[in-house]
Amino acid sequence: MVVTAATLNGAAALGLSGRVGAIAPNYSADLALFDIGDYRELPYWLGARVCSMLWTRGKACDVHDLDVL
Repeated sequence: MVVTAATLNGAAALGLSGRVGAIAPNYSADLALFDIGDYRELPYWLGARVCSMLWTRGKACDVHDLDVL
């Protein structure tokens, strides 16, 4: 339910539901995978390098490229 609220519903509210808001073929997606035990831990790791995988516009990126962002 939380993922739907943050993705599909957010995209629909912006009028972008046909292009973004889903992790599916032909959708543009930014996605980050964090090496933490529970999503509720994320605020406690603010500033730490806990991102283990990153995709932007549907393509995998090297997490070490985050230094230049």
